[in-house]
Amino acid sequence: MTQVVVVLSSYSTGSTALVGYLDRLGGYTCPPHQMTNDERTPNSYEPKALQVRLTRSVDEFTFRSKKKAAFFSEWFSRWITQEQEKAAELGLQYIVLKHPLLAFFIEEINELCSPKFVVITRPASKIEATRLRRGWHKSYGQVGANVIYPMVYSKLAEHGLNALCISFESFAADTEIRQKLMDWLSISPTGQQIEDAEGWLR
Repeated sequence: MTQVVVVLSSYSTGSTALVGYLDRLGGYTCPPHQMTNDERTPNSYEPKALQVRLTRSVDEFTFRSKKKAAFFSEWFSRWITQEQEKAAELGLQYIVLKHPLLAFFIEEINELCSPKFVVITRPASKIEATRLRRGWHKSYGQVGANVIYPMVYSKLAEHGLNALCISFESFAADTEIRQKLMDWLSISPTGQQIEDAEGWLR
């Protein structure tokens, strides 16, 4: 089946830039996507269907669970299979998923599709500055980061899962880091795809 890549991060970390980059390198990001009120990144690259199921499972403002894990995992099992079939029909070799609430279901997702995990980090002060610029709820800034990142690291460690951890600033500034990401994902984009992806970051 089509390889799945799961990007783990809190809100306001630059994850949209990273997933938009991978989209241009030939990844399938499972449209339609959730749109935002940020003119810099109007497309969040978060699949709308995934966003709906996640926010029904976990309150995105308090981070309290609303449903048992099976509510998400049973749906995700069907959905990801359908998305893998769509990607294969389009001739795309990997799927890229991102949403901060995916952190709550790392174990379940790993059991269902054995993804490659990428963790993108950013200093709390910059996360909070981005949230304030966007005028978003406090859970989309440092408050959310203080919940999501400890959860990500503890779950990855608890289940013995590998992940590539990169900082947003390094990713955006350093072509070697971007090559490291491609190597981690075992992808070989065309020259045109790389040119398009690099243009996206400028």
